[in-house]
Amino acid sequence: MDNLLIFYITAGIVVLILVIIWVWYLINANSFKKNKQNIADLMIDIDDIIVNKHNLLNLMIEQTKRSLAIEAKVLNEMLEIAVITNSDSVEQKQDISFQLTQSMHMLYEMITEHKDLKTSKAIKEKLDDWIILEESLQSTRKLYNTNVSSFNHKIVAFPSNIIAKIKKYKRIDFFEVDILLTKEEVDSL
Repeated sequence: MDNLLIFYITAGIVVLILVIIWVWYLINANSFKKNKQNIADLMIDIDDIIVNKHNLLNLMIEQTKRSLAIEAKVLNEMLEIAVITNSDSVEQKQDISFQLTQSMHMLYEMITEHKDLKTSKAIKEKLDDWIILEESLQSTRKLYNTNVSSFNHKIVAFPSNIIAKIKKYKRIDFFEVDILLTKEEVDSL
């Protein structure tokens, strides 16, 4: 009887340990899954903002082309900036966003040199829209990078790294962008 009782207690402890391990695995696997989904959703938001920046820049270029005939070649080159796609890497998206921001900064400088553009209400409104997009990109980027940091930390931290190895999760790149045009610059027009 004593041996049977010891067997049942041992079996119960083993089953309890296996249940605890299984619950831990499910909780951590779902945490990874939720984190990856947050990252994917935030990247979609970043994509949308970059596309909006692209569209706004193109609209402003078309609007200013008439007044800036001398700079038409430069403006046409700005129109050739690639549009991002979902399949682009984080690095490619950063590069496109940077090109857009640099182009807007160049366009801003051209605008400030021409009095008729500098005083245009439509241009001022578009610049304000640009600043809103820049600020949206920055806040979304911060959320994205926070989620990426958490995800990357889970990949290397024990014991969650066990699940990362099982699921073959790889490190995700951060999204870095510089703001070249500020609200103060636009307000100074």
